[in-house]
Amino acid sequence: MRIIIPMLCGLLAASSAYADAPDTLTPPNGNIIYSPNCTTGGLGTLFGIVIPQNPSAAYQWMGPNGFSTGQQSFTVPDTGWYYLIVTANNCPSFPDSVHVQYFNPPMVEAYTSSPFYCPAEDSIRLSATSNSPLIFWRRLLPNGNYSYIGSGAEAYISGNLLGNVMERILVSTNGAYGCEALDTVTLMRQGIVTPSTPVLDCPGDSLSLSVTGDGAFSWNTGDTTAVLHTIADSASLFAVTVTDANGCTTMGSQAVYIQNGAYVSLRAFPQAICAGDTVLLQAAGGSAYLWENDDTTGSISLALLHSDTIGLTITTPEGCIVDKTITLVAHPLPVAPSVSCDALYESLTYHWIAVPGLAYAAEFLSGPEGQWLSDSSLLASGLMPGQESVIILQVTDSLGCRSSVEARCQTAKCMLEANLEPIGPICLEPNAPSISLSATVSGSLLPGQGYWTGTGADSTLATFSPAIAGAGSHQLIYRYIEGPCQVADTLEAHIDMPLSEALIQCDSTPNSVIFNWPQLPQDSLYELSIQSGQTGQALSDTTFLVVGLMPGEAVILQAIAHGAAPCGLVSVVKECRAENCRTASPPTSRLICPGKSVELAPVYLEGAVYQWSPATGLSCSDCVAPIASPDTTTVYEFTITEANGCIRTGSMTVAVGELPDQLLPDTLWACAGQPFYFCLPDEGYYRWRTPQGQYQFLSCLYFSQALPSDAGHYWADVRLPGLCRFEKEFVLAIDESPDCGP
Repeated sequence: MRIIIPMLCGLLAASSAYADAPDTLTPPNGNIIYSPNCTTGGLGTLFGIVIPQNPSAAYQWMGPNGFSTGQQSFTVPDTGWYYLIVTANNCPSFPDSVHVQYFNPPMVEAYTSSPFYCPAEDSIRLSATSNSPLIFWRRLLPNGNYSYIGSGAEAYISGNLLGNVMERILVSTNGAYGCEALDTVTLMRQGIVTPSTPVLDCPGDSLSLSVTGDGAFSWNTGDTTAVLHTIADSASLFAVTVTDANGCTTMGSQAVYIQNGAYVSLRAFPQAICAGDTVLLQAAGGSAYLWENDDTTGSISLALLHSDTIGLTITTPEGCIVDKTITLVAHPLPVAPSVSCDALYESLTYHWIAVPGLAYAAEFLSGPEGQWLSDSSLLASGLMPGQESVIILQVTDSLGCRSSVEARCQTAKCMLEANLEPIGPICLEPNAPSISLSATVSGSLLPGQGYWTGTGADSTLATFSPAIAGAGSHQLIYRYIEGPCQVADTLEAHIDMPLSEALIQCDSTPNSVIFNWPQLPQDSLYELSIQSGQTGQALSDTTFLVVGLMPGEAVILQAIAHGAAPCGLVSVVKECRAENCRTASPPTSRLICPGKSVELAPVYLEGAVYQWSPATGLSCSDCVAPIASPDTTTVYEFTITEANGCIRTGSMTVAVGELPDQLLPDTLWACAGQPFYFCLPDEGYYRWRTPQGQYQFLSCLYFSQALPSDAGHYWADVRLPGLCRFEKEFVLAIDESPDCGP
């Protein structure tokens, strides 16, 4: 709303204390007052005054285009200059003039970002548009006064300076000829609640409540609109919180009453349940009740499978009939997931798809307790292969509603099967290579380990060595272990030993050779031939005799074995020799006391002819073991002629009362740093004396390591049971050359 009020450019002179006394000395003061049309900017009214006042004063006006008039006031006919002379008491005033013209009237329009204000807001912005720079702001007070706010196109006022339900802000601007334009903005206090009626006739009657303000609204009923349409079952306080765009918040409330204090109520305990649970409905305030199921008690219990609205008619003692309904929320039960299992031999992993916002718990009905891996997986361990585990998986939502599902799973059974690649018959040739062993296992779930056992089996390389196993049938066992499960299988390997030179043995005499070999299982026939020119005969399938040989004569036999696969036909050549004549055993020297005898027995050969020389001191010269009784040391030669023509010769020394050079040379040699032994016939008591005066008492002189310090003169002292004694001095020399040896 805009109000244009013309203002006088000057003040009317107040009545002077001397107004009734004409001043004949001073000319009157004539003045012009112009009141234009401030609304349109058009021509207005000219008015003349005189000071001091004089009712008999005469006014003389002159204007453009010869205009003149004697009226005190008139409407200006045209623009231009107007002049006034006032004559009082025949005394004219000085002329006064005014220039009258058309002009733009002042205009102003006020704005605010919202017609509401928040008392807690720091600064409320006021703005105005005007055709004049002179703009002034005032707060209009309820008592008719005002308080100055400020000037300019914008002004700000703090909300804590305001407090009325309705605040009026006046803005003004000044223009030509003293014209003034006005505008007013109204600010309503945010959060003022106004009911359609504060007192209701009956419970359940409807009403509306509106609240001032812009922004967000939050009623204690849960509504969020500026106008609340509701009913009241009892005296109630409705409260609202209003938050404007700047975040400033105010609160308002309004109490609503019911005639005679009547009330009704209908409540549910609890208000929300899970599907299948029971809810208690309780009514109050009535003298009679009628439920939609025709029950007439003040409370009923219901089991709900889904949300429902229940109706009730309540009659109050005041005669009010109130129809009430209550909506009961039966939250659907969460959907129990589909449970799957990953089965190993000793553990099970239960899986399901977890839904955000749901909690999961498990009860183990059989089997050991499990371990949670996540909200969608559960591990049950410590089981046996093929063991069943049963759980009840319970699902709970944020409202506490629950559902469950039973899941049964079984650990994996041991279903391992081993398949071994067979090995064909093997012929054990020289340097026969190892054979690869191959095994495949089916029904496996986990990484496992397999190994081979058996003669010739190398588990690390998974090979079988015929050379190590040898001929015959061999069982190779493959075992595979996977967790608690294992499987074993047996592989049969048959090895044939082919006839070879090493298998053909020879038994020989100086005049014959017998070839013999084992009967090999695969061989059915042996074809034999002599390659060295002799003749022979088969004594059996595996024995062949050649006779009429000379001692040491060679016989070459070719044997062709006719056998089955894998060895087949095998040809072998074997060379054997007739036995050579045997050499005589080394003779044993003897020590005797003078006048004593000793038996000579070099070796006994049945059917052989013996000859001893010389015959001196012998009991016989052609017997096997003559008795020798020489007077002095004697060397006896002997010749043994065997029936096969072999001749053996040898000699034996019989030392009588002395140690001759044949038994103990004057000088013995030892290699430095090497063991040294020298022995005499073990027939008495010995004492060896070293150069250092030490003694050894065995039949052998012995040093574990001959040293240069051991060289020197030694004494050998022998005492025989016949109480005779032999002594001899000799020298032990040490050979220190590096090539000294036996």
